[in-house]
Amino acid sequence: MTYLPEKIKAAKVFMTIKTYPNLSRKYGELVCTAGVCNGKWIRIYPIEFRKKEFQQFKKFQWIGVDLERNWKDFRLESYRPDGDVKLLDHISTKKQGWSERMNELKSLKLYDDFQELISIAKQKPYLSLAMIKPEKIIDFKIEAIARDWTEAQKNYFKQDDFFKEKELLTLRKLPYKYSYVFLTKDNKERKLMVEDWEVGALYWNCFNSSDGDEKEANRKVKDKYMSFATNPNLFFFVGTTLANHQKSRNP
Repeated sequence: MTYLPEKIKAAKVFMTIKTYPNLSRKYGELVCTAGVCNGKWIRIYPIEFRKKEFQQFKKFQWIGVDLERNWKDFRLESYRPDGDVKLLDHISTKKQGWSERMNELKSLKLYDDFQELISIAKQKPYLSLAMIKPEKIIDFKIEAIARDWTEAQKNYFKQDDFFKEKELLTLRKLPYKYSYVFLTKDNKERKLMVEDWEVGALYWNCFNSSDGDEKEANRKVKDKYMSFATNPNLFFFVGTTLANHQKSRNP
């Protein structure tokens, strides 16, 4: 199936997805990113985000980058950068910003039935990125998780490399995971983890402003994310992971 060319020189991508950083034994610090290129979804991975300050884009910002298809990933939207990222225009929320942002997404289908999305993801060419509109937000869940990186993750940074050591020291692991509980038109209650960069940044900002009170910080995070639920135009960017896409009942 023709989707996008195998190689795209000087691709212009409107970035809509940027996750909170994680640690990998292979790549070190990881930030999963995706956006829209020539009217279609595209995943760009891996990007050395914090290590190279000159390519630290914001969400809803245009970037320029040479891309090539990632053939180690069966999901058709997956590409890897061939060189550094160039920062282009950012669409802020000032003036008609939200309308401008939506205009850049108008070529993409907005789903309203999660079961339909799962069915499509299970069939070739394996759709793995989408937008979906919830029918109703039920709750915003906060669950405690491991408070420190695993030994396997830390071992990557024990090698003699100043930049690796600096990354580990400055990357704070989130001790909680956050999820929306919601319904779509299939009327089945679903729970999806929120992995935005913003949710992590919000937690640490609230943690600092609450003098290290984690309970109070999480209360503020929940209040903020539940306030989004009152917006009738709310929708989610959703995606699959390579490890779970084919084997998971809900990818």
